[in-house]
Amino acid sequence: MNNKRLIEIDVRRCLKALKTHLSWIFMSAILFLAIGIVFALATEEKQDMYKASSSVYCITEGGDYSATYDSTKLMMTYAEIGKSQTVLERANQIMGNRYESTQDILDLVDIDYDESAVIESALLRVNAVGPDKDEVVEVANAVAEAFVIEMSNITENGDARILDKAKFAEKDVNAQKNILKVVGIFAIGGAVLMCIYLVLREIFSNKLVTVKDGTLYGKINIIGVIPDFNNTDD
Repeated sequence: MNNKRLIEIDVRRCLKALKTHLSWIFMSAILFLAIGIVFALATEEKQDMYKASSSVYCITEGGDYSATYDSTKLMMTYAEIGKSQTVLERANQIMGNRYESTQDILDLVDIDYDESAVIESALLRVNAVGPDKDEVVEVANAVAEAFVIEMSNITENGDARILDKAKFAEKDVNAQKNILKVVGIFAIGGAVLMCIYLVLREIFSNKLVTVKDGTLYGKINIIGVIPDFNNTDD
């Protein structure tokens, strides 16, 4: 006969176990909160980051379709190498050679473009991201201007023009919010893991709590019962 105990989930017992071990859950949350703080400080940005964008477009006014199409495709192709040494050096000159290395500018800049619905025009965005709001605005505008100058030298017709200059920077990364989010996730995760452990421990416990546990759910008979008398002082 198979006398193994059946696994039964008693919700009340599980809830009681959680209530009894609230201190364990709290300590687990505190422990994981501390781990979350260390992890967040090691992986997340410690200061707010700001983003400024300038836009460049390419269109030939009064030109034929072929010339406009070629200029647009050239700008889109050149956008892939828009962070070239030549463009960055020119941007640095526009800013008064404030950077010792063009790598410092490159670390701030990202360039992307969208083809519009009209095939003869394209919009290119010069984005600068960094901790200084004024700096990223200046860098975005300088790189956009340098790109337009370089495109004019290549196409020799001035098809590339600045559409919008960056006037202000928007917050791109909220460092404090991100750190708090990571820490909160770790703390909640620690509490949840402890709850799961306590529930599983209660479910798979070998303790005899009910009569059904003692009889293996009716598989064996009860021989006798030891009464539990409460000792009271007369």
